[in-house]
Amino acid sequence: MIVLIITLVLIVFAAFTLWTQFPLFFKKKPTNLQKKLEPVAVIGLILSVIAAVIATW
Repeated sequence: MIVLIITLVLIVFAAFTLWTQFPLFFKKKPTNLQKKLEPVAVIGLILSVIAAVIATW
């Protein structure tokens, strides 16, 4: 149950961070903070997918 909650938090965080990267939604250049968070979001998304597979297995 704890793993599921952590997985959901990771998925939401990763999806939100990736969503803020796209200049389609925000017609401006990404900030330095967003550029630093991008690899974190990608890693978080991959980890959350792996965790979701393990949790539902």
